Amino acid sequence: FGDEILVGAEGSTDEQTSPSDEEQDDFNTFDEEFMMHKRNYYQTKLEFENVTPEVLRDQAVGYVRAIQWILLYYYEGVPSWSWFYPHHYAPYISDITDFSDLEIKFDLGTPFLPFQQLMAVLPALSKDLLPEAYQPLMLNDTSPIIDFYPVDFETDLNDKQQEWEAVVLIPFIEEDRLLRAMKSVEDKLTVAEKDRNKHGPCLMYMYTSENLGPYPSPMPNYFPDIGFNYSFFSEIYMEDFYIPEGQLIKGLLPGVKVDVYYPGFPTLKHI
Repeated sequence: FGDEILVGAEGSTDEQTSPSDEEQDDFNTFDEEFMMHKRNYYQTKLEFENVTPEVLRDQAVGYVRAIQWILLYYYEGVPSWSWFYPHHYAPYISDITDFSDLEIKFDLGTPFLPFQQLMAVLPALSKDLLPEAYQPLMLNDTSPIIDFYPVDFETDLNDKQQEWEAVVLIPFIEEDRLLRAMKSVEDKLTVAEKDRNKHGPCLMYMYTSENLGPYPSPMPNYFPDIGFNYSFFSEIYMEDFYIPEGQLIKGLLPGVKVDVYYPGFPTLKHI
């Protein structure tokens, strides 16, 4: 350090690299290494052969759409029942740029029925949770959707420690193919299974100080009757959860009183 001061004092800086040049060189080296690291990430993790501007743009659009879906879900309700993020990994945040004028629209679609949802998320080893009519779709080599249920697949710890934290690298479900395959065997469902495969209301239970008497068990072979019942319930259907956009209040100022209404119950107050 002292020699560097003496050289500077003697005016011999022409033979030395100035601190600003060294910093610039370090910055350039870091920038090049970071770009190489990102290129390797996209090629190995997301399996893009060539990382082109179009690829990066598509990644940015997909990620911004995902963030918008989440925000709409929490603040206005499900914007689309069919949309999903089509990658196992997210892009680098430094590539999420130039989206201020991006127009994002979603097709609402319809939610899966219970058995459709199970077929979309369960592995073949959990086949017994489904009606027998659907189980061959997860097992038989001739199934039109057998590729949705691989026996062998890779997992990626992705810098994590525990196996349950790993990214499970299995194919994404294609909704149209899944629904067509299930429809081809739905005539084999029993009457009871068909009755189960529908959207029912949510049940909201409330306490009452009055004993409403015995409550018969819906499954007496497994659970006994309830002798003293101190609760009642109200049915809440899917459409009850939707609020017109003009009636949504986003944010709450201190001291503002808002009426919260639950179908079938007195109006509740929240401050």
